[in-house]
Amino acid sequence: MSRSRADVIIDRIHNALSGDPLYATNLLYQSLESASFGMVKVVVFFFQVADNDLSADMSAREVLARLHDEGIFVAFHKTRRREGERLLTVSQALNTENFNYTYGNLQGFTRLWLIKTTEAERALRDMKAQQKNVVFRH
Repeated sequence: MSRSRADVIIDRIHNALSGDPLYATNLLYQSLESASFGMVKVVVFFFQVADNDLSADMSAREVLARLHDEGIFVAFHKTRRREGERLLTVSQALNTENFNYTYGNLQGFTRLWLIKTTEAERALRDMKAQQKNVVFRH
């Protein structure tokens, strides 16, 4: 019986989060971060999600739905290197019993963490400043 693409991706995510030495060399980033709801494990790596971008997007949706109950959030970022390849930013709350924890908080933490680590804060401030200075003329 063949395994679905989502099964393969989920296995790779679990291996990355477990710290398996076989997969650790392929990680671009791995750390423990502090959030309002406790510690969060973050790993970042490239993965060929599918053969084309449409299939990759469909696989990403399935993976997100299946990992929701495990308290794992994955941000998929399209790369320009290859069709169907994605940069995966995976975050897992280590204490889902914390009263401040919700899956939405984990999503928000991951998005803010990405903005902070990619130094996109300055770009966002500049963009907002430009939007304030825009004058619409009729």
